Amino acid sequence: MHLAATVELFHHRWNVRVLAALHEANGGSRISVLTHHLDAHRATIRASVAALTRGGWVEPNPGYGHPLRPEFVLTKSGRRLAVACAEYDRVASRLRALEVGYRKWSAPVLVTLHDGNERFNGIQHALGCITPRALAQSLKELSAQSLVVREVEDEYPPRVGYHLSRTGRQLANATQGIVAVRG
Repeated sequence: MHLAATVELFHHRWNVRVLAALHEANGGSRISVLTHHLDAHRATIRASVAALTRGGWVEPNPGYGHPLRPEFVLTKSGRRLAVACAEYDRVASRLRALEVGYRKWSAPVLVTLHDGNERFNGIQHALGCITPRALAQSLKELSAQSLVVREVEDEYPPRVGYHLSRTGRQLANATQGIVAVRG
């Protein structure tokens, strides 16, 4: 169950960043401020805020009534999740893994590897809805960023296994904080 919630949260690339930004802004901000702060397109931030509102983590500020410039605030459950997202953002930034860390499947793959799945089919089965192509691409990107180590065992037929590097374990631990709140 916790893995499905993580997949849902990371489905929109900006969800975690928006929650982290709202946490930094003491729980509330306007779309234009978030757009400027995150250097993202307004429509992208609007879509992310809409998804977070549907999820129950963000809501329109009831005390701020201007219809053309609505302010959004974290809900009670959103505040707890935003703290974990801010930590993930801090760790990803420190590891210089912001680009790959916010891709749709990166965090769910890291969680799966952290849970002990090391083989391609095991990872795919744990994630459920990921295509083989998307999983291969995600593992390739995580390996290129030195977050995941790909090992080929010298036997016939060759067996390929994946495990977290020390850097990858740090980001996976930050992801586990999000999973703990979401689960």
